[in-house]
Amino acid sequence: MIHDRPANDVIPDECYENTSTDINEYRALVAESTTAAAELRLLVQSVRELLAGASDATPLVDALVEAETTVGDRVFLQVGRPDLHLLHSVAGLPVCCRPAFFEVSIPMPDVIMKLLIVAILPASQVVSADVLVLKNGDRISGEISRIWDSEVSIEPEYADEFSVDLSAVDHIESGRDFEIELDDGTKIVGQLAGADSDGRQILNTESDSVSVGLEELFELDEPEKAFDWGGNIEFSAALNSGNTESYNTKLRADGTVRFNDHRHIGEVTNFKEELDGDVTQEHDLFKYNYNWLFRDPWFFSAQLTFERDPIIELDSRVIVSAGLGWDIWVTPRRNLSVQIGVGSQFEEIADKSQESGVWIWSLRYRQDFFGDDLELYHNNSIASNFSGRANTSYKTTTGLRFEITDLLYANLSLDYDYETDPVNFAENEDVALLIGLGAEF
Repeated sequence: MIHDRPANDVIPDECYENTSTDINEYRALVAESTTAAAELRLLVQSVRELLAGASDATPLVDALVEAETTVGDRVFLQVGRPDLHLLHSVAGLPVCCRPAFFEVSIPMPDVIMKLLIVAILPASQVVSADVLVLKNGDRISGEISRIWDSEVSIEPEYADEFSVDLSAVDHIESGRDFEIELDDGTKIVGQLAGADSDGRQILNTESDSVSVGLEELFELDEPEKAFDWGGNIEFSAALNSGNTESYNTKLRADGTVRFNDHRHIGEVTNFKEELDGDVTQEHDLFKYNYNWLFRDPWFFSAQLTFERDPIIELDSRVIVSAGLGWDIWVTPRRNLSVQIGVGSQFEEIADKSQESGVWIWSLRYRQDFFGDDLELYHNNSIASNFSGRANTSYKTTTGLRFEITDLLYANLSLDYDYETDPVNFAENEDVALLIGLGAEF
């Protein structure tokens, strides 16, 4: 805190009878400190006014650092009521003469000055909003979250997020970094820095500046967070009636958690089938997939799968595997990854244990269409035994999710399972078409 010392705040001459301190020198120091403190206050106030509504604080902060040097390159700090030793060592004053507080000045590097300005100014004045400049001259200020499907999504302070057709946008101004993919597949991280003299969008990267047409921006997203998570839970059902009556239900939940280079994917499914009132299938499936993202787009994978169906006397089937994966697409709007591995399979069938070596293949795909209104997804896995019981298992789930609200969606899914050597009396294939509701979080 900076303190002004009143002009009449002086120390009596008689307090210096036993000291060699020059009282005039001390009074001059007080006067100099008072003047510099007042100048520094005026300087800070000027910067506050200049930064109101400014889009870039950096030049003004640099100007402040330069101007601050002209008032002595000092900051005045209250030491409090120092003890006798400190007074003698710093100013040579006896305790009877110490003032209400004592001011000292210390040199302050530019970096500390910049930190002072950041602390003084409201954050809203330092960080500017993103701006869409439309072809009709209108300007929309807010926070851009993405460009996808030829639309740019922005959330202004006065409304919820909405989308604007890129064809209606002249250019975009933003000082934030984005992950950008052009329509030719080029991927860069950069800032949207307005338009050049030809009206093309300027993209500033760390090392270069390029101009492109807005129509060339295939996808834009905010940089990935160090920690991120998401998931779905859904219930689906199907009822068929006629000569026979069947009823199928499926409860499914999945989630993904990512922390830096480590990704965890979990899935739980319960499928139940009834035919004329009798339970003909009760299949439980649990999957856990750990990914170490050691070198983009490659990752190491370790998988654990557990499934059971007591109706066909499959007491348990456990697969443990490890392998290599490839992230083809990883963005908020689309995702495609494949992985292959090798492992061991342990089965308990009608109280008999069997062990097999197994190859593993899996694919996960999802993509948004029409903004976030429609999502297409497809998950596929193959487990083929190369030793032990000869069997190959195919499992696929393909579906559409139709957004109802930001949280809820309608779901249509087609499940297809096939085994070359199914357990006991089970059929080779199972097909189920289900409709349901889900929640995304």
